[in-house]
Amino acid sequence: MATGTMERLDITSYQYGSHAITDEAAVALYVLDSDLVDLDSYVDQRVTVYNTLVPGYESGQVEGGPPLVYVTEVVPAPL
Repeated sequence: MATGTMERLDITSYQYGSHAITDEAAVALYVLDSDLVDLDSYVDQRVTVYNTLVPGYESGQVEGGPPLVYVTEVVPAPL
């Protein structure tokens, strides 16, 4: 679970994920992917994402990027 403002990713050096969120509590960046949730509908909104770490991408091992998580649910978060 992470809470922060959802961002749409452009071209990155690590080439995975479609969106990102910086968890406010952990001050950690997570790259997001999902085929269950339309992440575009939450861009620029403060949300809580429920997710699981994608095996092989837990610590940014690929291309030095951040952890990749698979999003199963997005809930608007209060300001």
